[in-house]
Amino acid sequence: YPTIEDAEAYAWSDAERAFAEDWMAKNIVGGPRSVKRQVTQLLDETRADELMVLCTAAEPEARRRSYSLLRELM
Repeated sequence: YPTIEDAEAYAWSDAERAFAEDWMAKNIVGGPRSVKRQVTQLLDETRADELMVLCTAAEPEARRRSYSLLRELM
């Protein structure tokens, strides 16, 4: 993964920015209550019985922490 500094310095094309903005709009982010509400809503809307999660935090420890927090919520 790129560092935050690398990502902030990147010169986006219009198409890349539009793609990233659309992709980000579909992400689930926030504090515990907000994330639980968003995940529950997604599962209800899709009638999914399982969830696949991808955390894109740059640091491995931050990714592990995110997965642990989500596991505790659900």
